[in-house]
Amino acid sequence: MASNTKIQRVQREKESNGGFNKNRLGIFVLSILLLALIVYAASPTLPTTLWPGNNSVVLSVPTLSCNGSTDADSDAINIEFYHLNYENVNPRFRVAGVTNASWYWHINFSAGEPDGDAYMAIDDGAISNEGDWLDADAAGQNFLCERGEGESYYQNATGGAITWTQAKASCENINGSEGWHMAVVQSSDENDLLANLCTGGVYCYIGGKGDPSPTTWYWAYNQTTNFTLQNTSSTTYSWSGLELGTENWTCRACDVNNDCSDYLGNMAVSYVNFSQCLSSELNKKVINFTIWDEENRTTQQLVAKWDYVLTVSNAWDTLLVTGSTNINDSNLTFCLDDSDLNTTTVYLDDAVEYLPDNGSYSFPRQYYFDNASITAGTLTNIPVYSLPDGLSTAVTFTVTEEGITPVPNAIIHLQRYDPGTGTSSLVAMGKTSTLGKDIIYLRLTDAWYTILLYDSTGTLRYSSGPEHILTTTYNINIGITIGGYSTMSDWGLYDSIVWNLNFSNTSNVTSLIADDSTGYVTNMCLQIDRFDFSGYGRSEYCVSCVASSSITTWCELNETGYYLAKFVAYHDGDWRLIDSLDVNLGKALDEFIGLDGPFLALLIIGMMFFIGLYSPTASIILGIFGMIFSVALGLLTIAWSSIIGIIFVGLLLLFRKKGT
Repeated sequence: MASNTKIQRVQREKESNGGFNKNRLGIFVLSILLLALIVYAASPTLPTTLWPGNNSVVLSVPTLSCNGSTDADSDAINIEFYHLNYENVNPRFRVAGVTNASWYWHINFSAGEPDGDAYMAIDDGAISNEGDWLDADAAGQNFLCERGEGESYYQNATGGAITWTQAKASCENINGSEGWHMAVVQSSDENDLLANLCTGGVYCYIGGKGDPSPTTWYWAYNQTTNFTLQNTSSTTYSWSGLELGTENWTCRACDVNNDCSDYLGNMAVSYVNFSQCLSSELNKKVINFTIWDEENRTTQQLVAKWDYVLTVSNAWDTLLVTGSTNINDSNLTFCLDDSDLNTTTVYLDDAVEYLPDNGSYSFPRQYYFDNASITAGTLTNIPVYSLPDGLSTAVTFTVTEEGITPVPNAIIHLQRYDPGTGTSSLVAMGKTSTLGKDIIYLRLTDAWYTILLYDSTGTLRYSSGPEHILTTTYNINIGITIGGYSTMSDWGLYDSIVWNLNFSNTSNVTSLIADDSTGYVTNMCLQIDRFDFSGYGRSEYCVSCVASSSITTWCELNETGYYLAKFVAYHDGDWRLIDSLDVNLGKALDEFIGLDGPFLALLIIGMMFFIGLYSPTASIILGIFGMIFSVALGLLTIAWSSIIGIIFVGLLLLFRKKGT
């Protein structure tokens, strides 16, 4: 009996476990199905990368970019680009030469009605004379109607002659209107749909009209809509139809199941234009060049030849603007058009070249821009100057660091100085090559010029006073700043140098002997700077360089003062400060502090004299002590001490004599 009970219990457990397993299997299968359904219904992820971003300013036709979307079930993804809040005014067609865009099919034009306007029709592509003019009253002319913005469409087959105006009125009266109007094309998909609706080898009027010129077509119904620019697998779209001003765009990703991501938001993009001005754009001028004679800076040249290569940039875009004036003009003018907002700023680089159209001038000059700021609505007048051939001589400017390393892309300003008025005018500019050189035609010997040099970062590195340029070569050595090295990575490669940097007190000579047995070093320099604290600061006193891995050189210090001698080694353009030496060549403190030294000495010596007024002997002793103390401090030289001592001795004697 117990055995039978046990068997029944085991059977019940098996049945119970079997039911449990079946339930668990069912739940598992249901979960898989739900998961598959979720995956199947998954939308593509939001695109992660887009350009241009919100509030951007572009200088040329932008290529919109929208990518980074993925789909969980690996479905193919299309990217939809939209022009937001677009007022659909100007028609665009695929027919070449009709208007300014690219993607509408099968457009034809009626020859006009009694009011003189021309009208638009579409066909299914079966008619061979696509793009030709139609007979406005041709038999069998149909028309296409649309409700709302693509809600539904209707083709009316008239079976007889009908004008475009009659067709328009017929569409607007369908079912008492209810939002019907003649069809207007707003996307390439809608264009194809209307072409397919217009069947039977006939033309169908649509809602476009204009003047007989193909460049003045417009839609009869202006609609503000989110206009589909493109719906393909491409993640980019060239917005060739973008006009000057500010427009808005967005994008999203959709898969083949019409599951779509969210939109990326409203991206405002402003399209501005920088170019040489046309006569109709002169109210948008931002730069105006005029050309003058350097010798007579009040005489404007009447005609000139201009060539320009300008790089225009901002935070979002870069544009290369090139051109040459075929018609000679004394002015060259550039415009920046931002649709009268007058808030856009761009930056200019590169150059304008100019030459008077006159047989007396053969040497063109250049005006260089270096990150120059230009703002719409603000005009900058730039006078440029040319020099007649008979007064021009080619001068080669060479710019180096430490007399060794060429300095490329440095901008040279040459200002013509007028001693009579004390004024200067920027008459010529240059830009150094990779060799640190440029040639500029100037007037030698008797003209006053001031030379300024700006490095590639726009920092002023050199400024001469007004001077006569006497030779055909002009060297500018801008020197290195006091430091240790140019690149840290090659620091240890200079460790093989053996050197001796020394100063001789007997000969006042600073000498350098150095050698690099590995040959890694390509140039060696001894540079000595003199320091003057009375207003002139640091000045370069002596530079001696050799293009070698060894050097023996020296420099004699002929002036009293404080000096810093530096040994700099180079490997091509990299360098390391190997050693430095301070030299104090007997420069007294009075030379550092100028006339304040004798004044302080006068106070000290006078105080010592007056302390000893109770006794002539004490006064003389204390006065002498004050002079010695002033000399020891460097406030006075011996000559000054003698003069001041004699003066005070005389005054003291007179004082004592008067007292008796």
